[in-house]
Amino acid sequence: MSGDIEGVNAFALGLTIGASYDLPLNSSRTMFLSPEVLFTLSPFDIVKDVSWKVQHLRAGLALTFIPPDVEDSLDEYQLYDVARRTPLPVKGAPGVAFVSNISATGITEDGRTSSTQGVKIEEFASTRVRPILPYVFFDNNSAALPSRYRRINQDQVDSYSLDNFYNLDAMVTYRQMLNIIGKRMTDNESATLTLTGCMDNAEDKAAGDLSGQRAAAVKSYLVDTWGIKADRISVESRGLPATPSNVNEADGREENRRVEIVSSDASILAPVMSNDTMRVFEPAGVRFMPSIDPRVPISSWTVFVSEDERIIRTFHAGEPIPASVDWRISEQSGVIPRGTRNIEYMLVVQDSTGDVVPSEMKVIPVSEVTLEDKKRSGGVDKSIDRYSLILFAFDKADLSNENQAIVNSVKGRIDPNAQVKIVGYTDRSGADDYNQRLSEQRARSVASALGLTNATVTGLGERLPLYDNTTPEGRFYSRTVEIVVETPCR
Repeated sequence: MSGDIEGVNAFALGLTIGASYDLPLNSSRTMFLSPEVLFTLSPFDIVKDVSWKVQHLRAGLALTFIPPDVEDSLDEYQLYDVARRTPLPVKGAPGVAFVSNISATGITEDGRTSSTQGVKIEEFASTRVRPILPYVFFDNNSAALPSRYRRINQDQVDSYSLDNFYNLDAMVTYRQMLNIIGKRMTDNESATLTLTGCMDNAEDKAAGDLSGQRAAAVKSYLVDTWGIKADRISVESRGLPATPSNVNEADGREENRRVEIVSSDASILAPVMSNDTMRVFEPAGVRFMPSIDPRVPISSWTVFVSEDERIIRTFHAGEPIPASVDWRISEQSGVIPRGTRNIEYMLVVQDSTGDVVPSEMKVIPVSEVTLEDKKRSGGVDKSIDRYSLILFAFDKADLSNENQAIVNSVKGRIDPNAQVKIVGYTDRSGADDYNQRLSEQRARSVASALGLTNATVTGLGERLPLYDNTTPEGRFYSRTVEIVVETPCR
């Protein structure tokens, strides 16, 4: 029998009581497993004039991540990138049909497994030269400046200082590029800029002059915020860049959606140089090896890496789960503070039904040797200077004018007692063997330009990328040759 029930009350009121308990899963009490039981008592009938009451008993289980509150000691305009506070999935999965697990091992600079237990961080006095990639990248069919490019307000312009770029890596420095250019253009009133907007060949041609709009967006920020006179900045537009990336690959098309910046004065786009405290990580990276025992299809997986209750790196994708995920630790050096004792990691897997299962939180022990430690012990120390060259032409090992200028500067800085390492890298594009050969050719080209016969020259290709290759700037900065000069301290 079926049909409507007459006289059903429109509202149902009840009293709910329950209990829950938070079970801490780690010593820092940021992850909890929370079972709960709730009972709802309703004294009212569902149907008028009929003795019919319904009571509810509900039970559940939740996984919760609670990030701690910390003082924000950064400048108002966020010169530094900070670690993200990302909540873990919270849906419980009682009786889930699979188990997730993860393990990790150290890897060397060339991608081989390391026998080193844990991670050692050692500080060295250093001079660092970070080139500026003169490209601003845009989202597909968009002329809006992406939020990852750091912007400031007009009232912060006077206090902005290039002296603050101490101990910042290339990627953090790059994302301050528009402010660096604005500051240098303010200090050098005779310099001019040419902004050339570009687009990839798959973008909507009916959207108007998208290339020109992109160049105009960059100009607008420099004029409106930094007060650069509009007649000092010319705007041009074209389709593909003069030197385009591969139009047949998604990465290449993403790289072609850009504004190229050229200045009449080389100092405007000159590398950022600073005397830093370099932190060297041993081993160079960590290889995470996720695994699951699935009985239903997997929809997504995430590896969370945290330090002192903060998530500092995540790796996330849909199925299938890879056999391994490599992480270059120095990629997060700016957000791993001194005094670190542990790096924690875990795998969280979600299946096609929405159930979420985390692995056990695991720990990588960290030890640290600071400059102060070495001074107190009186041990032999060395300085490590690092110089980076980027913007090699596609498939070429020749040095550009910009790279030749850096090489000329480095020549006069090399002590006769120094050990010099020249290492070539590539991004993830292309075949592994080809990338290895190209990176070595570029490294040897730099060694030849330096006039060094006793330098250690290596090409590592894409074995352990220097930067996150999911962004166009990360890929460009990964196509580099690094000159590392180690000089004994007298």
